[in-house]
Amino acid sequence: MFVIWFLFDKSDHEYLSSIIQKLSNQYNCHSFIPHITAHGIINTNIEQIDKIITDSIKGIKSFFIEKNKLTFTDNFWKTLFIDISPNQKMVEINKKLRNDLPLKQDYDFSPHISLMYKKINEKEKEKLEATIITKNNFKISKLGILKFSENINEWKIIQEYSLNG
Repeated sequence: MFVIWFLFDKSDHEYLSSIIQKLSNQYNCHSFIPHITAHGIINTNIEQIDKIITDSIKGIKSFFIEKNKLTFTDNFWKTLFIDISPNQKMVEINKKLRNDLPLKQDYDFSPHISLMYKKINEKEKEKLEATIITKNNFKISKLGILKFSENINEWKIIQEYSLNG
């Protein structure tokens, strides 16, 4: 099974990684690669995914995304995250992927950058929301195929695609 991610340029990757790592150390939870899910879990062969991604990003250059707010939910996969305003390029890529790649399960495209995956109480999430300050925009420069596992430690990007038009 695979998932397709939007990936950040080097400086934003490092910036977000440092926040994720700090939280994982502080709360004894998994660290992971900063990303925005472009398309949910798919169970198809890698050759088909490769062709569809290549077609989906043709002519698209790297782009900036804007932060809406830092927030949290009770959903484990959205414990603490940066809510992102979807822009035209993100929506266009997601739409092409959605049209050509069958999802294994329902996935609503709501762009966000997860900072932490852990069940913690509401008060703790409110405290984090109030104390963590992040940049307002980030640069997306790649798409990646993630070999998905329920175990976050086994996540592995197996292919990357540069957005250079």
